[in-house]
Amino acid sequence: MPSVIAALSESGGPVMDIVDYSEHAIGQGSNVQAAAYVECRTADGKSLFGCGLDTDVATASVRAILSAANGA
Repeated sequence: MPSVIAALSESGGPVMDIVDYSEHAIGQGSNVQAAAYVECRTADGKSLFGCGLDTDVATASVRAILSAANGA
């Protein structure tokens, strides 16, 4: 996840750090999806929250970070 944060800031996105992260499964059997939740803090102290959902936990995590960045 740090590489996603770095890529965002290098491409003009907000400079932020991840301060909290959690994930859990939604569904059962072959229909399980991963839900990822992230709290990020910008350089000026603003908290940003994001959520991502996908069948792949890594993709769900990236989606959560992008969701938080969109709130900046």
